[in-house]
Amino acid sequence: MFNLPLEIAEMFGQTIAKVVPITIVLALVFSVLAHLGPASRKRRGGAARTRHRHCTRFFVPLLRARARIVAGARRRLILNHERTN
Repeated sequence: MFNLPLEIAEMFGQTIAKVVPITIVLALVFSVLAHLGPASRKRRGGAARTRHRHCTRFFVPLLRARARIVAGARRRLILNHERTN
């Protein structure tokens, strides 16, 4: 009966432990990208296109991986809860 809240708390702690390092890495990568600036300074819209290109190349795969990890954690929690009932 008291097992489910403990499992939820444990899952939340594990998720936070996985999210915090990724957040730090993303902050560092964004800082480096902001420091480097746009690849083409000749055109006015080059900065926006370059930032968008960086986001799609680097961050979309990372966000997909995060979504898979969270979905897997939820799936495991649901399956473990169904097994105990």
